[in-house]
Amino acid sequence: MKMSDYENELNTARSIVQGKGILGRIAKLLFGKRKLATYAGAFSLAENQLECSQREQRARESGIPARAEVLKIVDTGILVNHSPVAQLTLKIMPEEGGEFETTVRLVLPRVHLPREGDIIAVKYNPLDTGEVALAR
Repeated sequence: MKMSDYENELNTARSIVQGKGILGRIAKLLFGKRKLATYAGAFSLAENQLECSQREQRARESGIPARAEVLKIVDTGILVNHSPVAQLTLKIMPEEGGEFETTVRLVLPRVHLPREGDIIAVKYNPLDTGEVALAR
């Protein structure tokens, strides 16, 4: 599926769960406003997670290696392939340049869950410090 096809499908699905257009109105009649609002919320969460995954993938593919101290970790309650998604506040310590803090959502390996104070290997995009991935 081409990206434009994917975006068209995504926009169609968004319209349906928002109750817009003919399909959205039919969905509203079939499921009711309350149930459709629940679906819209779930759809929004899924879109957000997809965006986070894409940012993480870009950092993994072309990011600069660095060390990071885990300043804070919060469980989001979301699982991706049975792995937890957590919101991490990190102090990125690149080999060159100054340290900086960023907060990101990452899928964490169940086997080695980081804790506050841990130093972990990451990759980051220097042009967008919100793009961070665990180095693997």
